[in-house]
Amino acid sequence: FLEYLGKTKKPIILSTGMATIEEIKFAVETIETTGNKNIIILHCTTNYPCPDKEANILAMQDIQKHFPDYPVGFSDHTEGIVAPLIAAAFGATVIEKHFTLDRNLPGPDQKNSLEPQELKEMVAGIRRVPNLLGSGKKEPFPSELTIAEMARKAVIASQDIPAGTKITSAMLTIKRPAKGGLAPEMIKEIIGKAAKRDIQADTQIQATDF
Repeated sequence: FLEYLGKTKKPIILSTGMATIEEIKFAVETIETTGNKNIIILHCTTNYPCPDKEANILAMQDIQKHFPDYPVGFSDHTEGIVAPLIAAAFGATVIEKHFTLDRNLPGPDQKNSLEPQELKEMVAGIRRVPNLLGSGKKEPFPSELTIAEMARKAVIASQDIPAGTKITSAMLTIKRPAKGGLAPEMIKEIIGKAAKRDIQADTQIQATDF
């Protein structure tokens, strides 16, 4: 049967429910003998519905390790749409999910099937995954920098500080916004310095003030 499918030269989605890695290897190698290497391998747990503890989504990584030349996906039999979204985040290139117009219809797999609105939500969620994952590099976005000017704090005079006064910690506090002021980590450099001008209470301390 696998040889017949391979000879069609059409793409093959190979679901692996109940299979071991050795059995998957046999199936893949059988298809490869026909010259067809257009194969997508889906991790699958054959249970209807599949309990969460048996979904084993990370098994996709094991399959990918053994078959690095082939894309890997997830054939899901759990209830709801959470598992497909997780699988997509872990690199699933294909998601297979049972679909029904009404879960009250008779049949062995109705309970783990999605109804139309749920399927729509699953697809929309999967399409969000690449943007949600991002680049993986930790750095602030430009949109955050504008917010940071308001959300972060600056060093503020907690009382009037006359020119020439030696600045103490009691004369300083931290308040928002940070824009135009000195960062809180500068406090240690300010304490002990003499004020070069009259500094009004509740105003930002500037680098030129000491």
